[in-house]
Amino acid sequence: MALASPIYDRLSINGPLLQGTFKIGSGDNGLNSVMDQYMNIGSDGQTMDKLFNEFKHLYNKSYQTIEHEQRSAKLFNKRLTFVLENNLKALYGQSSYTMTIHGGSDLPLEEILVQPPGRWPSVPKLIESTNNDSTYINSWIFDYRSAHQVTPIVNQGGCGACVYFAAAACIESFWARKGHGLIHLSPQQLNDCARDEAHGNHGCQHGGGTFIPTFNYIRSHGLTSMQNYPYVARDENCRRDKESQTVARIGNWHPMTPHGDEMALERSVHDHGPNAVAIHVSDQLAHYRAGIFDGECHGGRNHAVLVIGYGWDDGQHIDYWIIKNQWGDGWGEHGFLRLRRKHGNMCDVAGDAVWVE
Repeated sequence: MALASPIYDRLSINGPLLQGTFKIGSGDNGLNSVMDQYMNIGSDGQTMDKLFNEFKHLYNKSYQTIEHEQRSAKLFNKRLTFVLENNLKALYGQSSYTMTIHGGSDLPLEEILVQPPGRWPSVPKLIESTNNDSTYINSWIFDYRSAHQVTPIVNQGGCGACVYFAAAACIESFWARKGHGLIHLSPQQLNDCARDEAHGNHGCQHGGGTFIPTFNYIRSHGLTSMQNYPYVARDENCRRDKESQTVARIGNWHPMTPHGDEMALERSVHDHGPNAVAIHVSDQLAHYRAGIFDGECHGGRNHAVLVIGYGWDDGQHIDYWIIKNQWGDGWGEHGFLRLRRKHGNMCDVAGDAVWVE
């Protein structure tokens, strides 16, 4: 069956419901009847086809074969269903976060991780009143952004350079805490010059990197600025002339221990500054829009980010981590994620963390 107006009219791909740009808990009465109508969408092939066509037009999608388009449509339908279900709950205050349909919603998760959502324009831009009139108005927070020790959001683009970005961001905050100001450091230098095939460091087009060889390289060589050694989102030979123009150095780096202990991570962030961490990004987290994420997030660590603080939301009575991603400022809360804290080590956030001195 086709959904009747005004229910169907709210299902635009770039509308607030599928973009997650409404204020959590802003819904009115009648949840059950509205939910029942929306949940019929999964069996309504005509409506799903229309929404997929709208998606293709919005993001200028084309497919090489009919089989490719069919696989992409199946993935899109899966994502649309769980985004819609979650956002309906959030609309009525039954979920602490919203999700979004974005330009990667027709891709397998492993492709989203190397072609992150932020490379596509966000439609529409996240409004400031998504959760509260100010995102953190009902919170207490410990946040290194307030001390001007976190650089602005960047975008790793279509290359698996997350470890290099997280490591560079960790050193950026460390260097700012030492009184040198905010300077974007070069993940491209790490991608090109910290290659260590024996210990797991590859170029961003061949599997990316791992923390141990990356931070060992930084300890030995330091980092130059991104301005001096720009990011090009592809593998290149190490530019030794640029590598030698060091801007920031560390004395040493340390794995946070014990692994998997969120209290230890909290102490590490408080005492030593932002920590680079490896997390599991699930399909649901890849479609995060705003709020405090506590959805499905179990699996191996597949993405590196930076924990820059933590807090408590008094309105929802939830502890959370504040995480800087590198998927552009169109993803999440202007490029940042709030992840539920003290809730079973969500996404394995405390499983592999690094701090520097």
